[in-house]
Amino acid sequence: MKRRGLSLFAILLLPVFIFLSKITTVQAADSDTKATHPTTQEVFQGAPPCLKLEDYFEKVDTYQGTTAVSNSVQILKATDSGYPSDIIRLTNGNNQVGSVWGKANSTSTTDTNYNYNYLDLSKDQEISGWIYIGDSDAYGKTGDGLALVLQNDARGINAISTYNWSVLFQNKSKAVGGETLGVWGGVDSPTDISNTTKFAQGAIQNSLAIEFDSYRNETKSAILSSQDNYFDALTDSTNVLEAKGEHIAWNYPGEASTYERFSYSLGSYFGMHHKDSIHNLTIAGYDGTPEIDRAWHHFTFKYTKPETSGGTTAKMSYIFNDKNYDGSVRPFSKWDKRENISIDLNKFNLNSGQTKIRWGFTGGTGSPDSKVADNSIILEKIPAVANVLSATSLFDITQNREILDLDQNPTADSKVNNNDQLRFDYDLNYDSGLSKTGNITTELNLPTYVDFTQNDDGIGKIIYTDEDGNEISNDIPDSALTSDKTTLNLTLNSMDLTNKKIKIELYGYAKAPDSETANVITVPQAHTSYQSDHYTGDVMSPQFEIDNESLNLTATSDTNQEIIESQSTTLSGLANYLKGSTFDGNGLSVHAKIDDGDEVIWNDISTTAGDKEAIISKELTGKYLGVGNHKIDVYLTDSSRRISNTITYNIQVIERKLELTPQDEEITVNDNKPVTITGNYNYSDDSGFQNDTATITYQITNEGEDSQESVTTTISQEVDAKKGSAKISLDPIALNKATDISLDDYLKTNNVGLKEGKNEITMVVSDTADNPSNKVTFVVNVPKMEPLITTKDSQLYSLGMFPIEIPLTFEYPTTAETNNYQLSSNDLELNSTIDGVTYRSKPAMNGDIENPYAWNPIVELNDLGIKELDKTTYTVKLYVTDPYGRKSNELTYQIDFNLKGAEVLVDDSSFKTIDPKTFETGYVARNNDWNVKVRSYNSKWKLNASGTKLQNTIGNKDTDLNMFYVDEYSATSLLNDPQIASDDQTNSGNQVFDISGNWNHDEGILLKTDSVPEAGDYQGKITWSIDDSI
Repeated sequence: MKRRGLSLFAILLLPVFIFLSKITTVQAADSDTKATHPTTQEVFQGAPPCLKLEDYFEKVDTYQGTTAVSNSVQILKATDSGYPSDIIRLTNGNNQVGSVWGKANSTSTTDTNYNYNYLDLSKDQEISGWIYIGDSDAYGKTGDGLALVLQNDARGINAISTYNWSVLFQNKSKAVGGETLGVWGGVDSPTDISNTTKFAQGAIQNSLAIEFDSYRNETKSAILSSQDNYFDALTDSTNVLEAKGEHIAWNYPGEASTYERFSYSLGSYFGMHHKDSIHNLTIAGYDGTPEIDRAWHHFTFKYTKPETSGGTTAKMSYIFNDKNYDGSVRPFSKWDKRENISIDLNKFNLNSGQTKIRWGFTGGTGSPDSKVADNSIILEKIPAVANVLSATSLFDITQNREILDLDQNPTADSKVNNNDQLRFDYDLNYDSGLSKTGNITTELNLPTYVDFTQNDDGIGKIIYTDEDGNEISNDIPDSALTSDKTTLNLTLNSMDLTNKKIKIELYGYAKAPDSETANVITVPQAHTSYQSDHYTGDVMSPQFEIDNESLNLTATSDTNQEIIESQSTTLSGLANYLKGSTFDGNGLSVHAKIDDGDEVIWNDISTTAGDKEAIISKELTGKYLGVGNHKIDVYLTDSSRRISNTITYNIQVIERKLELTPQDEEITVNDNKPVTITGNYNYSDDSGFQNDTATITYQITNEGEDSQESVTTTISQEVDAKKGSAKISLDPIALNKATDISLDDYLKTNNVGLKEGKNEITMVVSDTADNPSNKVTFVVNVPKMEPLITTKDSQLYSLGMFPIEIPLTFEYPTTAETNNYQLSSNDLELNSTIDGVTYRSKPAMNGDIENPYAWNPIVELNDLGIKELDKTTYTVKLYVTDPYGRKSNELTYQIDFNLKGAEVLVDDSSFKTIDPKTFETGYVARNNDWNVKVRSYNSKWKLNASGTKLQNTIGNKDTDLNMFYVDEYSATSLLNDPQIASDDQTNSGNQVFDISGNWNHDEGILLKTDSVPEAGDYQGKITWSIDDSI
C-alpha cells in the first residue's frame, strides 16, 4: 500500500509540470493559428448548403449516472446563429462527450409511432453531409473525432459510452469521452476491468459505429498515465497496424470481440479492433492550404438492404472527401472509400418484425495530448426526412448505347464520336421520407464540347412521374440557359410520395474542337447542385471522350438510276477517314434503310489494316426492290462505332411483266389425237428474253374432279427475242395406256391427260425462275359419247391356232356435237373376255379409217385369251375402248375351230411396167407385192393356181398376155391350172409356208408376152385352190 501511495504522489507531481509546459506552448501555437488559420466562426460562416434540421433530431441535456455529465451537443439553427446552414456542434471543449439522435417520434399528437427520423433496415438508405473537426496545432495535435452510430440500445437517446466502476462496494458510473468518441467502451483512469465482455458493456449496446478518428490513441496505461489511451495500437495477424494516422473504420461497439485486454501491475488497458480502415487521412485540419473551402470534409454513408426479405446480412459503404467545397463531386479515383461491406443485422438484437432503428452522431474530447477541437456536422441528406436517390447517365442516341462514366469506370469504352446525338439524364427518385423536399433549385452546369442546340421543343424536358406511374413532361426552353450558354437554372417541383420521380433529359451533339488531325478529347464531369429545404444533393455528369475522327462515305456509282424489274444494279462507294486515319483491319458494316423502312445491316466489308480507303459494293435486284421509286439510305459503321455520313440512292424500278396470251382459249376436239394448246408470251416493256430456255407449268382439271398434278416442261427460245410461243401437247387420258393394265385401274393412278367433258388447263410461263407470267386458262371440250360396235357374223370358223379375223364395225354416234368425229390408226383397244377373264390387245387398224369403220381386226388367239385348243368351240365377249377411255357396247362371238386342214392366203399382186424402149420378148418380172402363203394345221396339202389372160382395163379387150408358172424344169400356163406347191407331211400344230417368198426373180408366176402391148393398164385373175385331202 505504501508503494502504491508513493506512486500516486509521483503521478500528481508530474502533471503539474506538464500542464505548465503545455500552457506555454499551446498559447504560442494558438497565436500562430489565429494569424494563419480561419477561426471556427469563420468556418461556420462559410458552411456549405445543407437541409434544415427543424425538429428531426433530439438529445438529452445530461447523461445520468453517479456522476452527471453534460451532453456537449449544440444545434445551431441558421435562423438563430446567423450562419448560412444548420450546424450540429458535438463538442467544443476539453473532456467533453456528446450525442445527438434522429427523433424517433413526431411531436404531433396523432403521430406517436416510431416512424420519424429513423433508419429503416428494410430499405436502401443514405446519409451524407460535411464534418469539421478543427485543425491541428503547431505540434500536429488534433481533436479526437466523432462517430456515425446506428443503434438499438434500450437507453434510446440516453445511450452513451459509460465508465462503470466500484468504490467501497458502491457502483459508480458516468459518461466518458476521449478515445471512446462517445460510443465505444472506455475507462477514465487505470482500473482493473477483468474482461472484454465487461468492458464492452460500457459501450452503446446493439450498435454499429463508423468512427472518424482524428487522433491516434496508442499509449499504454502506465504508472504515470492518467487515462487509457491504446485503442488505435492493435496490429493484425501480419503485425500491421489496424489503424494508421487519422483514420475511418468501423466495428460493433457492444461486442466483446471488438476489444482486446492487456494487463499490467496496476490494472489493465484495452485496444480496439478496426474493420476496413481508411488510413492516414486529413480529417482534422485542411486539405492543403488553411482556407475555409478546405476545412469542411464531405462524407457519404450508404446502406443496402439484404438481398432477400427477412435476410440478416446487409451491405454498407462509406466515402470520405467525395465532394469539393462547391458541391462538385471529386474524381472517383480520389475518393477515400470502403464499399460493399457485409454487416450482421443480428448485432442490433431486433424485436420480431422490427426494421427501424435509431441513428445519430457521437463525439468526445479529452484523450491525452489531444487538442481541444470542434466536432461539427452539417447534413445534406438524411433517409427518413427525404430519402432522395440521385443519379446521372449518358446515352449515345446515335450509337444506341449507354456511355459509362469514365471516372468510375476507367477501363470502359466511354468514347462517343464527333456529331453523335447525346442524351444526358439527371434522375431524382423520392424513395421514402416524412417530409416533402420543397421546391428544388437546380443549377446544372452543362458539359463542355456538347452543342445543346434547341429544337422546336427546347433543349430538353423535365419528366415528373407520380405514384401511379403517370408522367407529365415539360419542355425546357432555351431561355433557361445563362447568357454564356454554360449553365441551366431550373426550379423543380417539390418531391414526395405523390411526386416520386423527376427526370431531366438534355439533348445535344458531341462537338470536338476544330482540328486538322485525329485525336480524342476528354470531356470532364460537370457539376449539378440540388437545393431545397429538406434535400440537398450534388451530382456530376459522366466523364467521357469524343473521338474527332469522322468516317466518310462517297458514292462512286450514280445515285439516281433506272432499272427494269428483272435487272440488278450495284450501289458502290468509297470509304475513308476525313482526318487521314487508316483502317484498323476490323472491317466496316454497311447499314441501309429502304423507303424509310426498318434499318438492316446489308453486309460487312473487310478492310486492310493501314489502308486509307475501302471499296463499298452492294448488288440489288429490281425484283427485290419491287416496281416503283425507291429511296435507299446507306451509311457505314466501323469497329470504333463511328458512323459515316448517309448517302441516298434513288432507284426507279420499271415494271417488266412476262405477259402470256392464249391463242385459242377454247377447243372442241373431233378426234383422239393429242391436243395442242398455244400461248404467246412477251415482256410488257418489249425487252428481249434473257435465257435460251423457258419453262411451262400447266395443270388439268376435269369437270367434277380434283385437279391433276401440275406438270413443268422446258421449251427453247431465242435469247434477246421479244416474242415466244408456249405450246403444250395434251394427250387423251388413256392414249398411252399399256395393254397389261385395265382401263379402270389405269384411271385410278395419277396420270395426266384429257378426259371426256370439259377440261380446264391453266398455263404459266417463266423466262427465269423468279419471273413467272400471268396465269391463263384454256378449255378443251371432249365430246361425251358411247361408241357402238356391230358385226355381220357372230359365228366364226378358224383353222387351228392361226390368227382369226373378227368381223367388227366401230362407230361413233353422229350428233350435232360429234359430227365428223375422226378415228386414227391405233386408236382402238380390243377387250375380250373368255371364261370370265378379260384380255386386251391392239390389233392393227388397216384400210380406210373412217366413221363408221369396218375394222375386222385380225387377232392372235393368244390375245383373245385362247392359249391352246382344248376344245373346238369358244364363246368370246368383246368390247372396244378409245384413248379417252370411252367404252363401247359388248358383242358375243362363237368361234368353231378346225383341228386339221390347210388354207391359202394371198393379196392382190402386180407385174412390172413394160417399157417399149427396153422391151425384149419373154417374161415380165413381178413387183414386190406378191404375198402367197399356205397355212396348215395337222394336214398334208397341194396348191394349184389357174388364171386368165390379162385384159386391157379399157374396154376389157383380150390380149396375148398370159401368166405362166416357171420353175427350173418347165413353164406352165396358168390356163392349165398347174400345181404350184405341196406338202405331203402331216405336221402337228401350225405351219406357215411362204410360197412367193421362196421364188427367185426368174421363177414362180411370171407374165409372158411376145410383143409390146398397147399402152394401158391390164388386169387378170388368179384362182388359188388348195387340196388338204391328199
